[in-house]
Amino acid sequence: MSVQLSTQPASRCATRAAAYFGVDLSVLGAHDDGCPEPGADRDPMAYAKVHEIASCAAASAQGGLDFIALSADFRLRAAAFAGSGHSDAAEFGTRLLGGGYAGGASVGVDATPEAIQGAAYKLAGMAHGVVALEIRVDRFTKLDQLVDAIAYAHAHAVAITACVHADEFFTLNVPKLTALVDVIRLRTTDQRRAREVCAEVHAAAGERTVRVLLEVGVTISATRRSAIERARLIESMTGQRPFSTQIACVGTVYDAADTAERLVGNGCADGIVFLPASVQTDLASLIRGVLPLLRARAALEDEDAQA
Repeated sequence: MSVQLSTQPASRCATRAAAYFGVDLSVLGAHDDGCPEPGADRDPMAYAKVHEIASCAAASAQGGLDFIALSADFRLRAAAFAGSGHSDAAEFGTRLLGGGYAGGASVGVDATPEAIQGAAYKLAGMAHGVVALEIRVDRFTKLDQLVDAIAYAHAHAVAITACVHADEFFTLNVPKLTALVDVIRLRTTDQRRAREVCAEVHAAAGERTVRVLLEVGVTISATRRSAIERARLIESMTGQRPFSTQIACVGTVYDAADTAERLVGNGCADGIVFLPASVQTDLASLIRGVLPLLRARAALEDEDAQA
């Protein structure tokens, strides 16, 4: 369920546009440093939390998020070998959509014709919302080799999302990219660079609608101080600062809503892919706090405009 937010384009004339919001649940996938169940220390495998992912996906759809995302790195089993063209994200996405999940899904696959066409075949006609395949695109990606596979995906109502780092974006053939894909999932820590990319995408796309969704990491607590403490705790546990390669918001639901509203309003993005520091905590804050705040603010703006 997209939210109508005010935007401030280059003309300086504020307009209203649909902003799209999703959440990446890839962190719930398998990792090499875990065991499937307590006491299973003899089992070298670590398994994805499939029931938790399904529950979070259902809660996301019911709470108004437009889609959930699983990256190409998502694994159902940490020690399992992923063959050429195989995607655990696409496999689980197919199971999720076939099991009655009523929201949108964006799943990562390798940027090869075989992977794109194979995943599109599995996902075709299964989604109640938007279904998309995410591919990583950089200066080494051979877009010409993907044209037929992307056309096959589009023919089966499967959208294509290009995952791009802002530092790589201007090394790409942007007109060709925007002629092929439907969404740019952008990673950067620089809001100014995000706005430049967003403007370039819209200009290059012409009459096509190509949306830019910006990755934003969120650590949300009741107070800003407790959110900062949570972020420090995560850093001490993992040895690295959370979201060092993305725009990050550490604070309350009001801070997260302000961040989303500012990024969309300033033309940095057409929507947000939230990356929760802790799915169990931050997803609830998103669907029970951030999204209701954004909707309420949009409703107030509508009332003021009609007054």
